[in-house]
Amino acid sequence: MEAYAEIHDFPIIGPACGYYCYQLARMIGAKSIFELGSGYGYSTAWFARAVQENGGGVVHHTVWDEELSKSATSHLSKLGFADLIQYHVAEAVETLRQQSGPFDIIFNDIEKQAYPASLSVIKKKTSQRRIADG
Repeated sequence: MEAYAEIHDFPIIGPACGYYCYQLARMIGAKSIFELGSGYGYSTAWFARAVQENGGGVVHHTVWDEELSKSATSHLSKLGFADLIQYHVAEAVETLRQQSGPFDIIFNDIEKQAYPASLSVIKKKTSQRRIADG
């Protein structure tokens, strides 16, 4: 997927940030993740790997573009994550608003000018688990 991004000059979060997303999801035992903006599935793959290793769950992959969604479906199926992904071809914030949630992680990668309007929806849909002192 990294080679595909380079060949097609497609922006991705990159391996260091991808691994960070994976680690975060593993550390909190995430089983429900929603991606606001997902491209062709690079970040989705990192989250899906974590969810799979956490015992299963769902990662919501959300894009506007049908071709990007098809590309993501192909990449993620080849990686063995097909049963963990729910695909949405729609506006990301409205799609999140329509989901029941809550989500362990909501990854916000939409157009930057839309961030402020997305925050109230993200807050409502994020699980409010607290980490107990051990």
